[in-house]
Amino acid sequence: ETKNWERFEQKMILQLHRYEAKGYHYSESAFTPAIQVKLDQNLEKLEIQFQRELNLYPLHYTLDGSVPSPASPLYKSGEIVFSEGSRIRAQTFREGQTFGFPLDIEDLPNKATGGKMIYNCEWNSGYAANGDKALTDAQLATKRGDHPNWQGFRKVDLDIILDLQGIDTVSTCWIQFFQHVGMTSVLLPLSVEFYSSLDGIDYELIEEKIIPPDSRQEAMIRKVEILFASKTIRYIQIKARNPNALPKGHPRAGGDAWLFVDEIGAE
Repeated sequence: ETKNWERFEQKMILQLHRYEAKGYHYSESAFTPAIQVKLDQNLEKLEIQFQRELNLYPLHYTLDGSVPSPASPLYKSGEIVFSEGSRIRAQTFREGQTFGFPLDIEDLPNKATGGKMIYNCEWNSGYAANGDKALTDAQLATKRGDHPNWQGFRKVDLDIILDLQGIDTVSTCWIQFFQHVGMTSVLLPLSVEFYSSLDGIDYELIEEKIIPPDSRQEAMIRKVEILFASKTIRYIQIKARNPNALPKGHPRAGGDAWLFVDEIGAE
């Protein structure tokens, strides 16, 4: 009952300088901006609020795709309206220098936003995210394996179907995966297949993407995207092959491999 978060935050300013004076390394992820999203009824606009675990330093953002700087608009509080075709970028700054990971969103909202999902596989109960709305709710995960918006599949291939709930014209599809070899058992898929259908029964392969292994230790988000001649479709099926076992050279070689998935999109 005596805990005070604001006082703790202020004490952290000096503590971080102590770490640096000692030469200690610490994570800056607590300063990485995330967004809280609210969809309008027509799914055409997003109302977003920026959030960070620690609000010690200023957060600057842009809406035109330019890289934020200390001269960019300063976020204080409240909602920002974000429309299709915009690109929003945000970055924490400390003493004029970037601090934490940047936020960069350019594909929301889109035709998949708020759409209906059909799962032909089961997510792991420990990484359910927002259930069957997790991949179309415009709630983006960050480069953290414990972020609540990642939906996890342990030793299971991904097989999902997006129902656009009406026939539409589409020429782009994408899906985002997470990997952090150094800290987790989450790997990129071996391949991703995109299919289309008008009736939800007969599916046609649009394209298969082979994903080369990436053994870098750092956290990464990989957006797998295909561009194709415009097709009139209603259903988009996405299949991603799980490596199943962690490969030689991995810190936990031989263990179960996971797929972490966040948002999907269609345009």
